[in-house]
Amino acid sequence: MLIFHLSFFNLFSNTLDIKYNVIPIFFILLIFLICKFYKEQIINNLNHVALIFIYILIISFFFSNIKFLSFEESRRLCSFFSFKIDYNPIFLEPSHLGMVLVPFFYFIFSLDKLSKYNKIILYLFFIFIFIFYYSVTFLFSVIVCFLLTLIINYRFFFKNKFFFVLQLIVFVLPIYKSSCVFKVTHTLITYSELEKNIIQKKNEQININQNFTLLNSDESQILDDSLILTIDEKINKLYKIIDLMDYKKSLPLRQELSNLLDERALLFKKIFTKKNINKSSLELNNLIRKNADFFPIDRSSKINDHTTAVILNALHVTYNAFKEKPIGWGFNNYQSAFHKFVLYEIIPPFVDIYYLNYNDASSNLLKLIVEYGVFSIFIFINLLYFVFNRKIPDSQKILLSSIIAIQMIRGAGYFNGGFSLCLILTFFLNFESLKKK
Repeated sequence: MLIFHLSFFNLFSNTLDIKYNVIPIFFILLIFLICKFYKEQIINNLNHVALIFIYILIISFFFSNIKFLSFEESRRLCSFFSFKIDYNPIFLEPSHLGMVLVPFFYFIFSLDKLSKYNKIILYLFFIFIFIFYYSVTFLFSVIVCFLLTLIINYRFFFKNKFFFVLQLIVFVLPIYKSSCVFKVTHTLITYSELEKNIIQKKNEQININQNFTLLNSDESQILDDSLILTIDEKINKLYKIIDLMDYKKSLPLRQELSNLLDERALLFKKIFTKKNINKSSLELNNLIRKNADFFPIDRSSKINDHTTAVILNALHVTYNAFKEKPIGWGFNNYQSAFHKFVLYEIIPPFVDIYYLNYNDASSNLLKLIVEYGVFSIFIFINLLYFVFNRKIPDSQKILLSSIIAIQMIRGAGYFNGGFSLCLILTFFLNFESLKKK
């Protein structure tokens, strides 16, 4: 499948990037070979690896810093205190820790091989993470692991009653933190409402672009420059007039100024796209990052949370990308679809949405759908079979399926958090169980 996508979508594309499209294939092959020849060693030592990982993580917090939050920061973060533990040497962001840590807790407790000493330390560390390193991703990870464990082996919670109580506390306490509730509920904005807003903004762009469709490149460039100069002259005049007027009397002119600024931003984005769209993804993203302040934003949007904006933007990119190329955009080529639709169609509520998560979609599920299209169904069928496969121990299913499921929804690419390793292991374990059958 990797070779198919590389041959038909990347090699014949002017956006082929060695770093993103070719080199990662060798890493995938390396992980595949490791799983093939060392699968038994990996599986048999998971318990020791999990404990060593958690103890190293505990030690790492002694090298972290404490950052005191402003009122605005604490209001927007899922934090129970006016400070947070920052700059952890292993996990730079709380969300990354939430993606990986929780499945290891469920795995270790499902083995039922812990001494009382280890159990006490793990309980205390879990409580510490919940209180001082809490995030929406951590809450989401607990929910995913909890539900998967109920499906795979609901008796787990009868054997680990105190751990079950801790999970209930994680579910309930954030309800009393308004910023957490806002982050969760705000992400549930209906996609149809977002789509209507984007269509309206897209039509505004089309109206500006219509002036350029019948011109050659030289004529278009001249018109671009002249329009920018004309708008800039109007903006400067309005600034001077508004400075001399009373605030209330200047309100109509301020609205006109706002409209002109939006028009200029749309025009700048159109000129930027025309000049740079054929550059490599990394170079294009760096240019977008430098110029994003001049791009238009959707001032009428009710979204005022960056996490929600990133997820909804990725959903919109995925929908359009799948509609245009249902058989996929190519391995590790999400960024091509991202740049096309963000530059040509989408007007986000924040300027940094133009470049944030441009190559990982903040979700491996969306990334897989964009890159593999209809072929991604084979991956999902394999995962479903793995979860319900009775020939695989429950502890292995809980660990691997939890890590994969969490990063399917809130991930950072194929090579972070052990996603590729876990996914390839599920294929090998399923295949081995079929051979035994």
